[in-house]
Amino acid sequence: MLDEKLAEQITILDISGQLVIADYFLIATVRNTRHALALHRDLDQAALRQHGRRRLNRGASDSESSGWVLLDFDEVVVQLFTAQARAFYRLEDLWADAPRLPFTPAPRPAAPQEPSLSSLPSLEGIYVYRPDVTTVRVLPPDGDA
Repeated sequence: MLDEKLAEQITILDISGQLVIADYFLIATVRNTRHALALHRDLDQAALRQHGRRRLNRGASDSESSGWVLLDFDEVVVQLFTAQARAFYRLEDLWADAPRLPFTPAPRPAAPQEPSLSSLPSLEGIYVYRPDVTTVRVLPPDGDA
């Protein structure tokens, strides 16, 4: 879900052998704090739909200035960072001995192509309105005005 919503550099650390509070840290880079808070809301809603429960740290507030949003889902702790905050806190370095689980992002759809002139709708049968003209005309089928 995070990669589909444009989170980047997603890393999954297996911390089950080092901590008793969680089994995995999921770390991702987001574009900005607003992006992080949107993902925060979406992840919380997805957990409620899929597992019937929300994140554990519901009372915590995430500071706009920190660049770090944390969601505690018991076994999995999701940490969303802006690029600057991720470089500053360097969690991957702190947990350098934790095994990393492979993550393959979902393929992104190709960018939409610009429409060609032949794929644009014709103006045949379209009413033409010009505020400076008091009459309205219908273009004839052959395209002549």
